[in-house]
Amino acid sequence: MLFSVSGNSNKKHFCLHCLHSCVSEESLKKHKETCLQVNGTQATKLPSEGSKIKFGHYRNSMPAPFVIYADFESMLVPEERKVDPEDTEEKSTTELYQTHKACSFGLKTVCHYDDQYSGEYVSYVGEDASEVFLKTVLKESIRCREMVNKIFKKKMVITPEQEAEFWMTRNCSICGNDLGDDRVRDHDHVTGLFRGAAHNMCNLKYRITWKVPVVFHNLRGYDSHLIMQEIGKFKMNINVIPNNMEKYISFSLGKSLVFIDSIQFMASSLEALVSNLSPEDFKIVGQRWQGEDFDLVRQKGIFPYEYLDDISKLDTKELPSRDKFYSSLYESEVKEEDYQRALKVWDHFKMKTMRDYHDLYLETDVLLLADVFENFRKTCLENYKLDPAHYISAPSLSWDAFLKQSGEEIELVSDMDMFQFFEKGMHGGRIGEEKDCWDNSDYPKDSPYYSAHNKKVIGKFKDEAEGVPVIEFVGLRSKMYSYVKESGGGGMTAKGVKKNWKKSAKLAKHGKSENHVRSMTRWLQFKAMQRNKTSVLQQLNTAHQDQVASNRQYLKVIIQSLMYTAQQNVAIRGHEENRNDIWEVSDINRGNFLELLCIRCNNLPWLRSKLQSQLQLHAQWTSPAIQNELLEIVANVMLERIAAEARSSDYYGIVVDETADISRTEQVSLFLRYVFDGETKETFTGFYSTKSMEGEVLYELVKTAISKLELRLEDIDAECFDGAANMSGARKGLAARMKECSPLSIYVHCHGHRLNLALQDTMTTIEPLQKALGVIQSLHNFLEGSPKRHAIFKDIEVEDVTLTIKSQSATRWSCCWAAVKAVVNQLPKIIEALLSLSKDRDPKTYNDSNSLLNSICDFRFMLILSNTDGLSRYLQGKQMDVVTAKKSVDGVIKTLSGCRTQENFDLMWSRAEIMADEIKELIEDTDFNFEDAKVPRLRQPSRRLQALVGETPEVNAQVEYRAAEDHYRITCYYLSIDKIVAEMKYRFEGNDQEVLLALADIVFSSSPTRENIELVSDFYGIDSELLGSEKNVFENIDADYPDSERKKRRQNCEENVRKWCS
Repeated sequence: MLFSVSGNSNKKHFCLHCLHSCVSEESLKKHKETCLQVNGTQATKLPSEGSKIKFGHYRNSMPAPFVIYADFESMLVPEERKVDPEDTEEKSTTELYQTHKACSFGLKTVCHYDDQYSGEYVSYVGEDASEVFLKTVLKESIRCREMVNKIFKKKMVITPEQEAEFWMTRNCSICGNDLGDDRVRDHDHVTGLFRGAAHNMCNLKYRITWKVPVVFHNLRGYDSHLIMQEIGKFKMNINVIPNNMEKYISFSLGKSLVFIDSIQFMASSLEALVSNLSPEDFKIVGQRWQGEDFDLVRQKGIFPYEYLDDISKLDTKELPSRDKFYSSLYESEVKEEDYQRALKVWDHFKMKTMRDYHDLYLETDVLLLADVFENFRKTCLENYKLDPAHYISAPSLSWDAFLKQSGEEIELVSDMDMFQFFEKGMHGGRIGEEKDCWDNSDYPKDSPYYSAHNKKVIGKFKDEAEGVPVIEFVGLRSKMYSYVKESGGGGMTAKGVKKNWKKSAKLAKHGKSENHVRSMTRWLQFKAMQRNKTSVLQQLNTAHQDQVASNRQYLKVIIQSLMYTAQQNVAIRGHEENRNDIWEVSDINRGNFLELLCIRCNNLPWLRSKLQSQLQLHAQWTSPAIQNELLEIVANVMLERIAAEARSSDYYGIVVDETADISRTEQVSLFLRYVFDGETKETFTGFYSTKSMEGEVLYELVKTAISKLELRLEDIDAECFDGAANMSGARKGLAARMKECSPLSIYVHCHGHRLNLALQDTMTTIEPLQKALGVIQSLHNFLEGSPKRHAIFKDIEVEDVTLTIKSQSATRWSCCWAAVKAVVNQLPKIIEALLSLSKDRDPKTYNDSNSLLNSICDFRFMLILSNTDGLSRYLQGKQMDVVTAKKSVDGVIKTLSGCRTQENFDLMWSRAEIMADEIKELIEDTDFNFEDAKVPRLRQPSRRLQALVGETPEVNAQVEYRAAEDHYRITCYYLSIDKIVAEMKYRFEGNDQEVLLALADIVFSSSPTRENIELVSDFYGIDSELLGSEKNVFENIDADYPDSERKKRRQNCEENVRKWCS
């Protein structure tokens, strides 16, 4: 069975004590000489060859959030002593004379991060104390775990400076190794603060533990026995780390509770440990007691353990006499001063029974233990960045502290001979116990370690610092060094150097040597540190801070240059981005960003050297990837600020529109509209790609976008979309779906978009208008589509102002009106240009110019509608609100309706005749003729067909008015006005704007209508009578103010409502 331990097929010789295999009998004999001495009679399992160990318990650097401190008190019940048998072989060496039964316990839960989450002190007295303790501590562990999952889960809060630091950091903030591409943001889940850049796996391991340590003082020697008697009743997993069959170093119950022994870290009595603390160290005891109470309880008391052999003795009404405090285990009595102090405690706290003294003694023991161990945790966290609550003993803590502080990877011993060599050569204990190994003759004679026995004995080590730690050490070469002790002072050694220099030339030569210069430099640096009261660590820290400041200043320039190109909307990158000499002027197109950095090198002298040094480190932070990351960081910061402003305003509105980019990808734009610091803001949050424009898809997209900004959907009070079915549909439209999560939001269709839809529908319905706009668009395409034709048009000189022929837009009427205006104001120039181009030899130019001239030289082209351009611009103003817009629209509709008269038509007809006369003069003596206004020929039904179906042929009634003026007045002018008025009335009604108008009436008017009050009440789900009463109260209060103050208050109120309605 043992032969297969190794792959060697030769004969093996095994040690029957440790089961180690040797290759020969000689090596086995040498092994046996030390095997029993080192290993005893146990098998030794060594790690595989080449195994190494390094610090990896980074999670232990995170303090345990909750620690439970506990203690038991027991009754010492006497037992009858048995008569020993005469046979010495059957005689037992153990004598049973007392049985310890737990009669009470106390426990205190301490939260490391926030004391408000610490538990209250809990105690219990009863013969079932052990069982009740386990139930209580299990319940407390569940509470602690719930607190960890509920409270210590804060989201990360990171500043722009920290975000920049995250990208600049090269080493992991947890393990210290190079980050490379494995980089995540690590933050404190307790405070939410950013901690640094870390590896993904390090970040996952470096988290708060949900295990709860339960600390007893002397758990191994006493309290574990009381717990183990009852722990079997709980059907839970129990893991034990035993010292032997009776003593347990640590054990765990379930997945949360870990029982540890504080005496394994601080091997002293609780009384001695408490005496080492200063008054300000008693944080927990100090919260419980103050003043004279505090002075009495911050020392460990005494207790008559053997007196308490029955729980009924707790009802004793006086403190037992001094002899009752005798301990037969230690065969000692309490000191008189300790007993007098116990009497003082009894009187001071006005105790009536022994139960009061017992409860105070138990509580002070628990809280004193909590203060002692919490101070120990604080010391370890400050010095080693490790929490002892994660360990079971001081050796395990010190081993991890050694690995963490050194940062080294240590190879494990895998050879048995080497292992025995180390084990045999180990010397345990303090230096005083191994005096023979040291030359302590330099120690002070009053030191307990002083000895002249080994003075100047070869092989004995000397401690020149006399046991005091060394904080500074400078070594030049062997036997030439200097040091500074922690307590002050130090020493210098320069063996082998002559004290007297007989030749000055030799001294001068030495003064120029490299060793002397280096030594003097270090000495001067050391003296400077002493004068400035600094150290090497402080200098390193200062240099690090300077480096951080320099990097931040450099990164600030990078970000400023990048932001300039982004704000000016210019290209960032070039064709050949050579970064080896950014500071030099180059004729290569390196892009605006790198060229801007080159220019800034002239104004910032340090930037040139910084770019050069960063180039050597391969960290210039100017690559395209870094540019994108910086822009993304800035965008995220801006979005967070926008979201914070929107959150601070309590309510906000959204504006959503869809479009397609140049790659034909459907996109949705999202805006937020809110009031911040008294100012209405409308901010763009981004484009969001989508594969579908259905209402359901848009609804989920908007919900996701709003949720990412950490805004509440129910706080949306207004929505602005277009009137398409996917937006305004009654069931599946985006507005209808948004009502589910934002029931109080008001849907408003953009008024400017409504006006454009009304005008576009009118233009496509009235045939003369549609043809006229088509001719104007064709003029733009013809004259502006060729540089040659554009030059001919531009070179023609006229007295009027020259305007550019503009293109029309399918969604903006203002663009259509601008195109119409440009043609009307320079029609003579256009005709002259077309006449010139009609003689061109190019067939296409010839045909297009002739066709456009024939279209223009028509009286129908003179009839153009231009009544609504002012309204379109007004409705798109930044300060426009729904109330004012409604009034403006109503005014335009009224004006247009008033224009439907014979007088207004006559004015327009006269203007068209004047323009027609001008065109006739321009085309005189050309081959082109002007077509005057005439009634189009009306087709009559076939008389034969009428006779066939039995109808009587009649003359069409429309032939009765045969004047061209009457024809265009009815079919063009009146029809256009009727159509636009009908479209505007239809487009500007519906949705939720009636609610806004009703709300404005309630606020602005002193006597709002009952219908408006009912409408607002129904929409917001409030009592209409209550709303009307509050309006009356407001008006009465407002009447009590002077006229000027009342006017000012009303203006402020109206301004706030307008901002809300806008």
